[in-house]
Amino acid sequence: MSIMGALSAIGQMFVYRMIKQFKQHFVPFVITTRKIFTVALSIVFYHHETNAVQVFGLLMVFSVVTFEFVSELMGERSEQIIVPELTEENPGRRDSSLV
Repeated sequence: MSIMGALSAIGQMFVYRMIKQFKQHFVPFVITTRKIFTVALSIVFYHHETNAVQVFGLLMVFSVVTFEFVSELMGERSEQIIVPELTEENPGRRDSSLV
């Protein structure tokens, strides 16, 4: 029981470290991906019977989570590109075509 508690504490430290380093975008992707792979490995390891609909469901969830993760990252990058830098010639005005 103490081993499970220690492993749980270590897992929480990794989650907090991930949030600190990668912000909130990366954590749901990692958690959902881990759960999907756990289910897939359980199916393979324990020889659970599955049908095409169940496999399709796993692939669909993984695809949607990946799409959301990538779209959030692309959204952050586009915001970084659009924001104009303030210079001496332009000390506080924004170009309205970029907003």
